[in-house]
Amino acid sequence: MAQLLSDFFTADIKEKLTGIDISLKGILLIKIPEYTDISYEIFAILIAISDCKEFIGMVSINTNKPKSNNHYTLTKKEYSFLKYDSHVGCDFISEQPIEVIRNFLLNNPQNIKGEITDFQHIQILQKLKDSKLITKKLKKKYCLI
Repeated sequence: MAQLLSDFFTADIKEKLTGIDISLKGILLIKIPEYTDISYEIFAILIAISDCKEFIGMVSINTNKPKSNNHYTLTKKEYSFLKYDSHVGCDFISEQPIEVIRNFLLNNPQNIKGEITDFQHIQILQKLKDSKLITKKLKKKYCLI
């Protein structure tokens, strides 16, 4: 079972988010900073906490399959907030400080869209681990090796 993100929240933040369960499988509608050519928010999955416990790794959900074909498919039938069947890209990890995610959740709880299953989480982690495009250093940081 995935670790709860709330384990890294202070008591006052937990109280403000009472009734909202967020784990490292949570799906958020959020702006991913590395996507400089995209000005809108996209869906991302919180996938892992860094070994230093200061950063959260996220993967994006897109309607287009990545060119590398290293992805995991989520269907509209499973996740009604998706407009189309979509793909989790598994060749890129976006990093955000935990504090940024905490503040985002406090200010935008409506952007929490649910979470993937344990099985899907394991499958995505395995695809990230097998990726030829993610550096060994980054994989180590997120305990993928």
